[in-house]
Amino acid sequence: VSLWHPLPSTRRFPAIDRRVLLHVGEEPLSLAAIRERKLLSLGDPRVLFVLRSGSPSGPPVGREPLSAGDLEGELRTRSREFLMDAERNDFEASDGVIELSRLFERYLDVFGGNRQGILDFIASQRPGLRELLRRPDLVIRWKLWDDRLDEAR
Repeated sequence: VSLWHPLPSTRRFPAIDRRVLLHVGEEPLSLAAIRERKLLSLGDPRVLFVLRSGSPSGPPVGREPLSAGDLEGELRTRSREFLMDAERNDFEASDGVIELSRLFERYLDVFGGNRQGILDFIASQRPGLRELLRRPDLVIRWKLWDDRLDEAR
């Protein structure tokens, strides 16, 4: 039985995203370095919603690759789709509780390092939720993260 195939979980990757894959000039870059030092350092949290994690809980793969020609539209569309997916985020807060993807918790620093930063970001992407997100008694619960390896579709 191979360690590599089939992989039951994204956790079975032995730090593959931290291994150097390429060099840009003198700088060695891994997938994690590209994600964290290059893409997320640009200051646009919507980048998180176009990057695949390999698990069903992460952002889905887009139908087309990203292109510079409509990058703004793709970032807007994919972040809104992620936020509207009840499997990942549930805003039916009849009891004052919303459930958010653990992606927000994992990348808290991208949203200003605090709960309010996450809520402000969501409100900017889904203006219809502003009133709900301003409730002083609002409770956030984190959805379970499904770390099984996502199936090819």
